[in-house]
Amino acid sequence: MVALYPEARILEALMQALSEWQLSEGVNNWPVVWSNVKYPPEGQPKAAQYVVVTFSPGTPQQVVIDGFEENKHMGILGVSIMTVLNGGEFKPQEIGGSLAQFFHGQVLASGSTQVRITARPRVAGGYVDGDRWRTPVTVPFETVAV
Repeated sequence: MVALYPEARILEALMQALSEWQLSEGVNNWPVVWSNVKYPPEGQPKAAQYVVVTFSPGTPQQVVIDGFEENKHMGILGVSIMTVLNGGEFKPQEIGGSLAQFFHGQVLASGSTQVRITARPRVAGGYVDGDRWRTPVTVPFETVAV
């Protein structure tokens, strides 16, 4: 899919990078659950391990006084590593750390939009979420898009 507008190009660049991380870390068989997608699909069980992703864009800011085309976009990509309960916290922290290291310092691209990861992503402490252990990772980003 080719995105036409900066909002979708930002998401497209982040989605592509997340897919590359999955392949590089050998977790490409883990389902990725995006916002506005029902999981698990009707009649199917949840995978033992999966990733939940949320896209949280901030309010765009106008960069130049005399134009409206250049806007600074900032936000956070939230990635939660979902694992089975009673599996310990080491493995999800290690996976979260690999995600943080992968995104750290990256400049991603989609069309004419370049998305910069503004800091090393943060791996938070995990917690019980229903029948899974959730370890959140926040990936901060920004871009000046036209």
